[in-house]
Amino acid sequence: MKIQISARDLELNPELHGHIERRIQFGLGRFAPRVRQVKVRLTDENGPKGGEDLSCRLELVLTAGGSLIVSERDSQPRPAADRAVERMARQLARHLERERDTRKDLIEEGGAR
Repeated sequence: MKIQISARDLELNPELHGHIERRIQFGLGRFAPRVRQVKVRLTDENGPKGGEDLSCRLELVLTAGGSLIVSERDSQPRPAADRAVERMARQLARHLERERDTRKDLIEEGGAR
């Protein structure tokens, strides 16, 4: 699972980079065989004005094809990234569950003939 972290209009210091990478490994590590790449984009929408204008966008590129995207906003990068990773883990688990159920249904339909 390749992790790519970038920032626009925001300082991405080594501490923040490491924190985000650890959260991804912890939150998505169990799905690593199914994930080709994780792209993280931190963006400060309003610059120095303040407020909940910091966006953290996660995109997962799956090994079987396709991608999943979530986005979170906060006034600080860490909480935005933490929530985005948590949401992505739930979304990926649901996606894989639906995929498994679809395969199961296809197998059962094929065997019923």
